[in-house]
Amino acid sequence: MIRVFDINLNLLAEVDDYESLVFTRDYYTHGTFEIVMNAEKENAKYLKKNNIILLGKSKHKCGIIKSVEIVSEESEVATVTGFTLDYLLINRIIKPPTGEMFDSVTGPVESCMKHYIDVSMINPVDPNRKISIFSLAADQLRGENAVYNARGENLEEFISAMRSEREIGLRTYIDTVNKKIEMDILIGQDKTMSSSNPVIFSTEYDNLINQSFFQTDVDERNFAYVLGQGDGIDRLLLEVGDTSDMDRKEILIEANVETENLESHALTELSKYKEVITFEAEVINRSPFKYEEDFNIGDIVTINNKRWGLRLDARITQITEIYEAENHAIEVVFGNNIPTLKSIVNKKTKKEVR
Repeated sequence: MIRVFDINLNLLAEVDDYESLVFTRDYYTHGTFEIVMNAEKENAKYLKKNNIILLGKSKHKCGIIKSVEIVSEESEVATVTGFTLDYLLINRIIKPPTGEMFDSVTGPVESCMKHYIDVSMINPVDPNRKISIFSLAADQLRGENAVYNARGENLEEFISAMRSEREIGLRTYIDTVNKKIEMDILIGQDKTMSSSNPVIFSTEYDNLINQSFFQTDVDERNFAYVLGQGDGIDRLLLEVGDTSDMDRKEILIEANVETENLESHALTELSKYKEVITFEAEVINRSPFKYEEDFNIGDIVTINNKRWGLRLDARITQITEIYEAENHAIEVVFGNNIPTLKSIVNKKTKKEVR
């Protein structure tokens, strides 16, 4: 069942006679959904742009409709698509405080992430930037210490980069009583073979089908020369990393940050150039491990495929739920995603803002 709300979270209708629903959750960025439905059905009229959907009783599986297409052939078929609610961060940029070149923040990753969200859309200086329906969960100071400097970046893209770099998710919840959308960070659990509560996906356990594996280190960099403040020959140079010989892959990073923050800044930049390892598979419903009970988005699990000589501990970074009349399937992506052309171009062209 899909519950449909208006933009102020007033309940409009409940829809359960759709042809198909595909809902994708992503640990590092906003997710997507697609609903296909006979447009002549009674409640199809409520599936319109900027209305909000909620899957059953799962308050964190929510999204906003952004596109509606209706095609009339033998019958009228509506295809409705949209994004999970963290997509709405895309409507704000990061604006430094008055008189400052950057909005600079130091502290636990959770604090840094929530700072940028708070000053951009929850409690901004300019009340016209506030999105009143959103709220932030209390800061629990989770994650390692980090340093960030931002000016003019798109908020959604900046937060997604933080999530990927620091292995931290972001969840949105709909509070139907108080009519609020609450955001909080998400940290996956260790469910690897060596943990106290292991989850193992393996062909031997017969809980995976339609598998694919991809690995590349083409863009990996693990040693940085960091140019800090100063001019010409006097410009500060810091070396970050401890690799050598063939294992050493160098990069030059220009950083307009205070000297004491150079190393942290360099480590953040280096995290963007990791080896890519991705394993994709469909999880069989009869698997002994139950979705959202034994494993969930963000958890680190163990994968075995003896035929491929593969054993790896990897994070669940994407889960797609497929609901059709005669089929309910779960497709899972383990590990960091295969880079798209857009992500490669962005990484190669992004420059320090001065």
